[in-house]
Amino acid sequence: MRLIFILLTISVLCLGCPRGVNAQTCCSGGVPLSGNVGFPSGDKGLFQVQLDYDDNVLKTLKSGNDHLDDDARTRHTRSILFQTGYTFANKLSLDVLASYVWQERKIVQGTTRDVTRTAGLGDLTVLLKYKWLSLGQPEHTSITSAVGVKMPTGSSDLIRSNGLSVNADLQPGSGAWDGVFWTRIVHGLAKRPSMNMSSTMIFVLKGKNKDYLDVFTYRFGNEIQWHIGIADRLFLGKMIFDPSIQLRYRRAFRDRQDGFEIESTGGDWIMLNWDNRFWINNQLALHGGIEFPIYGRVNGTQLSPTYRLNFGIYLQLNVLKNKNQGIEF
Repeated sequence: MRLIFILLTISVLCLGCPRGVNAQTCCSGGVPLSGNVGFPSGDKGLFQVQLDYDDNVLKTLKSGNDHLDDDARTRHTRSILFQTGYTFANKLSLDVLASYVWQERKIVQGTTRDVTRTAGLGDLTVLLKYKWLSLGQPEHTSITSAVGVKMPTGSSDLIRSNGLSVNADLQPGSGAWDGVFWTRIVHGLAKRPSMNMSSTMIFVLKGKNKDYLDVFTYRFGNEIQWHIGIADRLFLGKMIFDPSIQLRYRRAFRDRQDGFEIESTGGDWIMLNWDNRFWINNQLALHGGIEFPIYGRVNGTQLSPTYRLNFGIYLQLNVLKNKNQGIEF
């Protein structure tokens, strides 16, 4: 129990460190890159691939903590997320996350209907991870940290069919380079080795798009996330399931345009996430999950998340151990 308390204390301290940084992102309608990046650590030679479909729906209009009775506005973000990772040494690994994004904003007022749709490649995130603490044999506690960058590979200058510019939060890309700082703590329970607790802290330092609408400088607000969860492995006959449940806290600071804060951007959310992974064999798995808010406070008045669905396929294999072997089914 003392070790668990120490780990949670470290998590809280890590979360609190960046609070002095200014600015943060608008409603959670954008591409969920920072919350998805980061594979579990593995042995040297481990190659991991995951392909996900992510569906983020925003139908809840809020002003501060208050839920407004207004369903005229909706936001919908669908993403294909492709993540791959390789462990070069037992302590060093590299993850890459790419995306393709479809976004839609709909406003219906009486007989007036305004719909904005965009689609395109999203930004690319690269994360270099180092496991600097590993306790137990087999390992039951580990701490892995990472630094990374989000590259502006996605379009940030799309226009509507009528020639009008599309707002920054509806663009597939941000048009800016971001810094990503990531730490994960995993602790296995001694009385049930198949179960573990984890805590992941993410801080994204947002860069500036100096060519927004050709004349402005736009900066999405910095972002803090803290994920804390518990996972287990269950056996049903020959079938293997890995259920997990997680709380995710996200703080998004206000966006800035030409140095001035934009009022109705940013906020705080606590999300509950349930996910289940089904192993087809020891290398290939299917997973699916749902996430919904249990708390939300927005700055100003804006749409807030209603629910999010995510499902996909995961593959892992050790390139060194399986050099002359195929995947076993």
